[in-house]
Formats: sequence, structure tokens, C-alpha cells
Amino acid sequence: MLQLAAGGFRDTTRVASGIEDVWTDICLTNVEQISAALDAFQFELSRFRRAIEQRDRDQLGDVLKQARQAREGLPAKSKGILGSVFDLVVHVVDRPNVIHEVTGIIGRANINIIDIEILKVREGEGGTLRLGFEKYESMVEAGRLLEQAGYRLRRQKP
Repeated sequence: MLQLAAGGFRDTTRVASGIEDVWTDICLTNVEQISAALDAFQFELSRFRRAIEQRDRDQLGDVLKQARQAREGLPAKSKGILGSVFDLVVHVVDRPNVIHEVTGIIGRANINIIDIEILKVREGEGGTLRLGFEKYESMVEAGRLLEQAGYRLRRQKP
């Protein structure tokens, strides 16, 4: 299968590099939603397969046309289909509890982090966390609090 992968494959499979326990908990907390999405996905894959196996040019054309229309309907200038996310990149040292400390500072101010990603880690040197916020003001306030606590960071420009 990996021989079929093109350049975007690494980005679209980023979740697979996550910690199994975290994703196990996420899956078990969202059983109904994930099952419904898998049913819909399986239905569409079966439809695609039938069109190919039956060499049904019209049906295959319909499947591909719907895929193109869905792709064209995605927002072009935002990150994903969920709208804007305002990013804050925080430089952290390599020590226990550092992620807990960063998120705790933000959480105590009742600021919601809608996305989090560990960007780069070098053992003994630390790394960077990307924190996503729904509102620009939340990102600015979180940055102010983290700088006040001594963290180095980089903000996304609006």
C-alpha cells in the first residue's frame, strides 16, 4: 500500500503517529460517531469498488464527480474544514511535566486549546508545542501568560 502513497500521505496519516492509549480513549469515547462515519465510508468504498469491478463508466464517473465536488467545496484558505485556528508555538525544555505546566497556565485562565501538536523534540534539548486557539484574542492572552511564566514563543500573525 505504501507504494501507492503520494506526497500528502504523510500529512493525512499524522494521527497514526500518535500514542495508542490516547487514540484508544478517543475512539472508545466516540463509538457511535466513529461507527457511523465508518459505515458511510465503507458504503462509499463499496460503491466505488462495484463501479470499477462492473466497469460501469457512468457509475464510476458519478463517484469521481462527487469526490471532486466535495474536494472543491473545502475552504481553500483555512486550516482544514473547521475554520481558522490561531497558532502559538511554545519552546519547551526536555523535562517531566512541561506540557502539563504549559496547558495548566492556559487552563487556569479558562482559555480553551482546540488543537495541540508536538512539533519537534530532541532528547535533552526540548522541543516545540503548537497550540491552536479558536479566537485570536485567546491566542494573544495565552501567549502573554506563557511569556510571563518565562516561556519563549512564536505567534501566528492574523
